[in-house]
Amino acid sequence: VRVILEELDKTNFLDFSIEGIKADIDHIRGIVSFSLPALTDITNIAPDFIVAEGSSVSPALGEPQDFTNPVVYTVTDADGKEKKYTITIVVEKNDEADITSVQKIEGAEISGATISKEEMKVDIRVRHGSILTSLKPIVTLSQGATITPDTPQDFTNPVTYTVTAESGRQVQYIFTVTPDDAPAIGLHSMTLFSHWAGSTDSEYLRSHGVIDDVNKTVKFNIPTDESWDVRYFEPKYIAFYGTTVSPASGVVDFTNPVTYTLTGQDGKEEKYTVSVTKMPYSPIY
Repeated sequence: VRVILEELDKTNFLDFSIEGIKADIDHIRGIVSFSLPALTDITNIAPDFIVAEGSSVSPALGEPQDFTNPVVYTVTDADGKEKKYTITIVVEKNDEADITSVQKIEGAEISGATISKEEMKVDIRVRHGSILTSLKPIVTLSQGATITPDTPQDFTNPVTYTVTAESGRQVQYIFTVTPDDAPAIGLHSMTLFSHWAGSTDSEYLRSHGVIDDVNKTVKFNIPTDESWDVRYFEPKYIAFYGTTVSPASGVVDFTNPVTYTLTGQDGKEEKYTVSVTKMPYSPIY
């Protein structure tokens, strides 16, 4: 019986791996190939490898490489014989087709959004009064995914969008856009500024009104000091979001109560009666 022992080629890679994943090694063609999971960053990888005792490798063990394109490694045995290997990494395509966030919606001011992956729905709320006929949601997707349609849509009714994963898998989401309810009508505060001869802006006397949203009144108590002349008050107010107030501004004669009309974004009106009463010991703020 004759036994022929094949001599070990000391320019071969005995093993080549990345994070525990072993490569397919073709010693004849000098090719080392990997298939790595989706989303693996291959721009800074230091592979693990084993060669015969006395052989060396360039790039050396522990030196990170960018494998975006194939990288050539050279194995040199103790006698100076070399073999070159081309290392090629293929990253599997991402199969995720998720909408992870709603950034904004072109054509309206967004006030909130919810994403239901289970129901495959995206519900977006926009400010009251927004026009829904030409809107384009801007969303964040899984890496490598795309979404269609990519043009403004009429959201008078729900719109179906298709998200295509990098792998080609497709899922559909139903987008619904709903305007907020009309903001409440009202006043956060109202202040009267009294003008008198020779005064400057910094010398205005001021009084803060007591707002009664049930009876729709604003009442001011002012001192009997002659500096306070009810014929020359300039009201300043802070209204609820979306509320407009008439009269809008300027000096007003409060000898008799004055009616202010508050109008919401939906056109609904509320009338507040503003009155000024002189009281001997009313505080001045």
